[in-house]
Amino acid sequence: MDKKYLEAAEKAFHLMHPVRLKLAQLLKAKPQSFLQISKELGISRQLTAFHLSYLETDGLLDSKYIILKEPRNDKAGKALRQYSLSIKAIKVVDWIESQLLKLK
Repeated sequence: MDKKYLEAAEKAFHLMHPVRLKLAQLLKAKPQSFLQISKELGISRQLTAFHLSYLETDGLLDSKYIILKEPRNDKAGKALRQYSLSIKAIKVVDWIESQLLKLK
């Protein structure tokens, strides 16, 4: 089998967990911070950290630190880690969504 096909299948498999798929769809819309993700998904910080780590280790997420410029609860000037989907993950999420639409 083609190596690219196997890699894509593995990435799709990792995203088929309901929480990870929702997380990926959330980040596909826009990059978000750890706390934003946890709040939006309505899951604990520990569970959020687990799934973020899993997806980042697998190469499906990118993260970067941004410096907060606007004063927000005395956090101006502090670094905030922001997560986004990798290019590969966007393609896989698009494919998964298209397949799920066919089931409706």
